[in-house]
Amino acid sequence: MSLTGIANRTGVSIDSLRSLVDGVVPPGIANRLGISSTTLQEFVDGQAAGMVVYFGVSSAASQEFRDLIGREGAIGLLIGMLLEKGRR
Repeated sequence: MSLTGIANRTGVSIDSLRSLVDGVVPPGIANRLGISSTTLQEFVDGQAAGMVVYFGVSSAASQEFRDLIGREGAIGLLIGMLLEKGRR
């Protein structure tokens, strides 16, 4: 799927998606997900503590998952969350 297709399905701009792919979480994405920019940026940067509430698991499990998927996986997960939000 192209960035244009993802933007259309998620309701965020192509520029916001490009920023996310580059590892910078813009406010539009945070607003769309209903999660603070700081929490999302920390997740992309390697700290999963703020995502515990959204994952519904312990802090240790959340961090283990983040470590397992790496930076690119974290970005992909956020794109997946955006796509899921776009389906509602």
